[in-house]
Amino acid sequence: MIDQLFIVGIYLLIIFMCTYITLEYQQHKMSRNHYVVWLVAVFLTGPFGFLLYLLCGKRYNGL
Repeated sequence: MIDQLFIVGIYLLIIFMCTYITLEYQQHKMSRNHYVVWLVAVFLTGPFGFLLYLLCGKRYNGL
């Protein structure tokens, strides 16, 4: 039972992270190519890709 809840929690976390990236894409903060790359990276790597996305976004915000 606990294992099933853990798996559901991981899936919900990945959905929320992908939703965050989608919202930034809809606000025109990135191109379509960058959106697809980041979405696939977050979907495949989970929190690691999302943390990388956040760190790169803050670092290269002015570019």
